[in-house]
Amino acid sequence: MIKERKMYNFYGKRNLFLYISLGIILCGIIVNIILGTELDINFKGGTIFSYNYTADEMSEEEINTIATDVLKSDDVEVSFSTDITGKENQFVITMAEIPQTIVTYNYTAPENAAQGADIATDASAKANIEKIIVDTLGGKHEVTVDTSANTVTFIPEDASLVNETSLNKLSTAFNTKYPNNKLTLVSTNSVTEVANELTTAYTSKYATEIVYAYTGTVDEKVVTNIKAKAKEIYGQTFEVVNDSTNKVITLKPEDSSEKAGNVVINADTTKKLTDAFATEDFKDAGLTLKSERYNAVYLVSSNSVKATVGRGFFVKCLFAAALGGLFVTIYLAFRFRKIGGVSAGVFALLALIHDVIIAYLVYVVFRIPLDDNFIAVVLTILGYSLNGTIVIYDRIRENEGIFGRSKPISEIVNLSVNQTFTRNIYTTLATFASVVVICIVAYFSGLDSIISFAFPMSIGILAGCYSSVLLSSPLWAAWREFRQKKAETKGK
Repeated sequence: MIKERKMYNFYGKRNLFLYISLGIILCGIIVNIILGTELDINFKGGTIFSYNYTADEMSEEEINTIATDVLKSDDVEVSFSTDITGKENQFVITMAEIPQTIVTYNYTAPENAAQGADIATDASAKANIEKIIVDTLGGKHEVTVDTSANTVTFIPEDASLVNETSLNKLSTAFNTKYPNNKLTLVSTNSVTEVANELTTAYTSKYATEIVYAYTGTVDEKVVTNIKAKAKEIYGQTFEVVNDSTNKVITLKPEDSSEKAGNVVINADTTKKLTDAFATEDFKDAGLTLKSERYNAVYLVSSNSVKATVGRGFFVKCLFAAALGGLFVTIYLAFRFRKIGGVSAGVFALLALIHDVIIAYLVYVVFRIPLDDNFIAVVLTILGYSLNGTIVIYDRIRENEGIFGRSKPISEIVNLSVNQTFTRNIYTTLATFASVVVICIVAYFSGLDSIISFAFPMSIGILAGCYSSVLLSSPLWAAWREFRQKKAETKGK
């Protein structure tokens, strides 16, 4: 026999626990109605550019200004963090729009007007070009022919029609129709091209540069020697700009990062270059170090997501979670069929839904953008919560086998919850402590992507324990007692 001892009446306090949960959820829903839900770029659609840099800090205002100018959008957001190695900092630029695909071709005027068809003099040039585009790419396009600038520009209604293969075919078709104009593709305004333009702007403003003043003569031969010496010391090519008016030369490395195994460019290695400039080979130039700036800023990734694609992905994830919940209910119904399996599975599923809602409200209340991490959090929490519920159900099954009908189901459930309470609490606290440590480390390291997973996860673990211990089993017992009383009443 199991020795009975004084126990907490979880079953008797079930309504209190239920009201506490409903109150928290209601408050969260009110906040959600007032503030709405923040969606990550992957869900709401838009474009994201990620950069790494090695300087101690960069001006958010200046980064934002450059992004606004290059992207031609006021809806630009800049966020800072540290990469997972802790060696480099990051800034991420997001905007709600996707750069519009604008295909631009330049063309030259024929050397001899009598040579053949000329876009500038062809009255049907726009119609002909539009027909070539439609025949080659399909779809609809807004076409502009600017004869003063010698450009042909078109904006496709469907940007997916524009790719390397289709543009090669289009270039061939253009030059077949107008062989004397020699049409050349200039740009498509793709995300990659915009990212390159943005990168150029940031490297010009912030990347490593070493400036030397000179008192002597610096001609092309000296510049060539400077490039050769810089390559000898650093192992890579440098751009050397000679400002003869102000008598300064500026050295800019091709790649100032360490990612390609480059020699680190810093004050120590620059001293080697300065010492080299003081040797006999450069004595006539009179080079002296004027200023130095060390910052490896480079593009890590750039991508765009259509809003419809993001929403579709989110819906699929939710469907996968719902399908998982259904399979969990079927599994529990089969495993605990001796103690009313279907109802046990349903109440376990309700507890899981409770946990998902709490996890979602954490994102809403703390203004954490809903992203891929939300799905990971939900699936992880479901695993922990379900484990706690199964442990209690297992003990209920054992105790029903021991006591049979000598004890009402409410007492058996209360006994089972008390017997497994310590185990569930210890398991939860151990996991919770681990996740909190991750949160703290991520916070002080500036790893926002880790925080957006670990913080909701820590709250979700507590919610999972709460629903497993205080909601699912006591409420399930209340349901079983209600059914038993209803059956007894019908029997009379």
